[in-house]
Amino acid sequence: MSPVLMVPEAMPLATLQRMYYDGAAPMLARTGPLVSKREAETDETIPLDKYDYITRSTLVTTPIIFQERSKPRAGCKHSYSTKYVETIHNKVKTELCVPPYRCAADVMEKASVTMSCPGEHTTQWEEFGLEPYVFGKKEGFGELLYSVTDSVFLFRNGKVTPTFRFIDSLTSSVQVLLVFYTPKTGTTSLLSILADFDGVQEAKVFVTLDHYAIVEGTNLTLYLIMQLALCVLVLGMFSDAARYYFRKFMQGRPNPDDVEPRWLFPPYSVTLTFLADFVTTLMTVAFSVMSIPEKSNTASKTAKIAGGLTNISWSSSDGVESLKGMFFSDIGEMIELFAFEGFMHNFANWILFITMFRIVQSCNVHPRLGMITGTVYNASDDLLHFFLLVAIISSTFACIGFWRFGMVRPEFSTVGNTLGTLLDMVLGNLPLDWYVERELQVYVLIFIAICFFLVQNFLLAIIVEAYMNVRRHNETLDYETDYASDLVWSITSYIKGRMYGWPNSAKLGEEMLRWNCRYSIGYKDLEKTRLFKDEEQIGRFVAHYHRFKFLKPIHIKHHAPAKIGLEVVEEIERRTAGLLGKAGSLRKMANNAMQYRADRFRKRAEARETQLDQQRMGFLEVSDGHPLSYSAFAAQYRTENGHGGGHSNTIGSVAGSPRRLGSARAAFTSGQSPGGGGAMHMRGPNAMQWGANNTSQRQGG
Repeated sequence: MSPVLMVPEAMPLATLQRMYYDGAAPMLARTGPLVSKREAETDETIPLDKYDYITRSTLVTTPIIFQERSKPRAGCKHSYSTKYVETIHNKVKTELCVPPYRCAADVMEKASVTMSCPGEHTTQWEEFGLEPYVFGKKEGFGELLYSVTDSVFLFRNGKVTPTFRFIDSLTSSVQVLLVFYTPKTGTTSLLSILADFDGVQEAKVFVTLDHYAIVEGTNLTLYLIMQLALCVLVLGMFSDAARYYFRKFMQGRPNPDDVEPRWLFPPYSVTLTFLADFVTTLMTVAFSVMSIPEKSNTASKTAKIAGGLTNISWSSSDGVESLKGMFFSDIGEMIELFAFEGFMHNFANWILFITMFRIVQSCNVHPRLGMITGTVYNASDDLLHFFLLVAIISSTFACIGFWRFGMVRPEFSTVGNTLGTLLDMVLGNLPLDWYVERELQVYVLIFIAICFFLVQNFLLAIIVEAYMNVRRHNETLDYETDYASDLVWSITSYIKGRMYGWPNSAKLGEEMLRWNCRYSIGYKDLEKTRLFKDEEQIGRFVAHYHRFKFLKPIHIKHHAPAKIGLEVVEEIERRTAGLLGKAGSLRKMANNAMQYRADRFRKRAEARETQLDQQRMGFLEVSDGHPLSYSAFAAQYRTENGHGGGHSNTIGSVAGSPRRLGSARAAFTSGQSPGGGGAMHMRGPNAMQWGANNTSQRQGG
């Protein structure tokens, strides 16, 4: 034990003399070691028991405490604060720094030495004599944690400094770093405890735990294969999306025959979908390019940094400051490595989020899978106004809660904390002891009454109504079926198309959409498209699609009511004229007859208003296997409704009786061949239906 006793502060001589007399007797009894150093080393040793590792991870090196500091300044943000600092400084000079006491020159000259407000960030600190270090993106002062916690004072720069001064009012943030290593998994972990003192009301504490794993051997090989496969799949997806968008773009090219030719760009939904695919592809490829070299060198980087920390010899003759410099340098490299790993994780999260929304949006390809997106789209206008209302209500309650309870309750201390508390209240988690204060009771009850019982049920009603609208729409689709069946038949159709050389479905659809006046498509029509190579292809094509019920011809075997208007009659006559190839003369005759019958109908409508519903119900019947011709249909109609006369075979007679006509779809479902085979039918100008007989020909209406 050294006879020199160090004390943290200057003491009066009487106190020192009393301390000397109190310790003189024990000091005289200690004359030295009983044995020499050599004898102590060669004599009996104290056994050291081995303790196996209890946990899987070990602390690689001593923890580090790191802080960022601000410059002191006498001028504060508020004018009275500046005046208050000057007042305190004057009191120190006139009341404390007077004889027989003497203060340092900087205390007498600078008000910021006595009391100050934090200023801008600084990298100079003479108190502990520390050099600034860079940890990641931060620059500040680092020290070994045990030096601050296990010692009452430190001797730095020739003077003794108490360790409690390490954190003071000029400290803007303090961070404690602990590095662990798990041998079993080869994982290096960094535990960070950060306390931010820049807040207005209280310090904010953040705890993070990051990991950096070694990837080598089989795991590295599998990782590289998966990354390369991911790039190939994403590039394939983008090429398909680019072809589709280019086809849509070229469809909008200007027509030279138009009066004012101009480009028609694809819809916004198609453009946004293409941009989403482009961004996803770009981000995925960039992630793979950055992650492959990084993952390939994880073993060498871990050995360099973690090994460098464990191999520092603190008992060497090198200076402590030099060893600390090496130590903090390795820690800084490790922090940068973890920061890059965290960036890659965030980057991958954004890719996954965009991909998730893209997958949900792709569910529109099937009616049943598209229920979610269809519901959201159907309710988008109502949801927009609903969330606007929610934002107004939430912001109002947040301002009220922060203004009234922010000074006494931590859950209302900031506007952000208040919004979080309101969200918890909507989910059923009420503030602690909310029933104690009367004002808080009223606040909570009003918010629950408005947001929980009213607004939340409004949202439920909007979603349910939109869902029912989508469901009713899907029920009207005759081609709607379950997803599994559609998936199987889509794959089957694709395989057969590749085997038998069927034409591209998009090209065939575009060709058929030009046939505005066709109600059935037969073998000859498919042959005229010149998209099929031979008759066998056409036969296999028709035979394959004949199995679907919604593509079979419509056979009306029972009476079907239909509401008829003049526009339907006009459409029927226009299409009939087009089918007969006499569009000019027949259209003129039909228009004249329609005008005559329309005038006659309007005159009789007032007298028969009570029977209007019965008169508007028409009955059509088509014999099985043989369609009615247009004139036969007119004669049958007039006979069934009691309209005798010699005009049953004329177009005018049909146009003159718009009250009891069947629907255009039922009346002009195109015919079948005399052999009984069906033809491919169209229910409208833009919808196709496929028949069964590949040798049938289209019959005139």
